[in-house]
Amino acid sequence: ILPKETAVDPLMWRIDTVVIDAGHGGEDSGAKGPTGTNEKDVVLAVSKELARIIGERGEMEAVLTRDKDVFIPLHQRARIAVNSGGKLFISIHANASRSREATGFEVFFLSDAKTDDAATVAERENQSAKFEKNPNYYASLLHDSNLPKDVQDIQLDIASNVFLKESQDICSILADKVSTVMGQTNRGVKQAGFYVMLGTQATMP
Repeated sequence: ILPKETAVDPLMWRIDTVVIDAGHGGEDSGAKGPTGTNEKDVVLAVSKELARIIGERGEMEAVLTRDKDVFIPLHQRARIAVNSGGKLFISIHANASRSREATGFEVFFLSDAKTDDAATVAERENQSAKFEKNPNYYASLLHDSNLPKDVQDIQLDIASNVFLKESQDICSILADKVSTVMGQTNRGVKQAGFYVMLGTQATMP
């Protein structure tokens, strides 16, 4: 006997709520430009402008994890995304480089880093955890230190596999659009283990 087909609500898959996460904030200034510009200020301005544009179009709801200069723990940002019914999580950052030749943008999704460069970017962003009460929380969540690294990497791949293809596809769309509209150098779609994404991987790209 074949089981009855279960009705699927098509609205469940509609991206109607976008969670916009302005990186850093408060005592965590993020990267600092040569003239003293703080990453936390740049990304907050960009995030608020993106939320304004989304609100004006009226097709989706935009939820900000922070709308002022405050520090919010990384796991709490993920909790805000889940509690708001988010269908897409976008964390905005403005990275620094020691090279004056570095330019352009890159888009990441959650998975084990495949290059040293991607791992370095994630390691730098994950340092925000040092401003939290329990900075070791993420290391235990991400990896079991008693296991070999190959097994740890498999753990992360499994944990981030729920929306892996959707995340990759959306990253590619974002990268193509930004490159076309802004004319910036597209540094590509990459993957790495960002703490801020860990609490969202099973519920949204």
